[in-house]
Amino acid sequence: MLRSHDAVAVAEALAFLVEYVPPPLHLVIATCEDPPLALARLRARCQLTEVRAADLRFTFDEAAAFLNQAMGLKLDGDAIAALEARTEGWIAGLQLAARSLQGHSDPASFVAAFRAGSPGCNSPPSRRKATEWFGRSFTPACSRRELMGR
Repeated sequence: MLRSHDAVAVAEALAFLVEYVPPPLHLVIATCEDPPLALARLRARCQLTEVRAADLRFTFDEAAAFLNQAMGLKLDGDAIAALEARTEGWIAGLQLAARSLQGHSDPASFVAAFRAGSPGCNSPPSRRKATEWFGRSFTPACSRRELMGR
């Protein structure tokens, strides 16, 4: 959502661009909420492809393939269902859980604790630091400086 004093002008310019975009140009807009555009009209003209949060979540079968095949775990259907439900199918959560399970001496107890949430804390893992929930730190694949291209 645009919040500055220029929000109206920016929204109008974006709406103009979307309305009059040349045919060979494809415009990608990523937002946390629907932009102030005539989305219904774009849908009706088949000029809009939407990727919503539900489209990005792993299904049970995708989570099972990822956990057991890609990550090399041997989890049963109940454990997979618990991890998929608790992470809401988000790959980052599934990957952190899988990495923790790989080094865990008792996978069943980890899954049970993960299903219930950590003792004494009512907030879901997404609201806490990942290292607090998973009990170990991870080395990032690249530094912040590398991510920023510096």
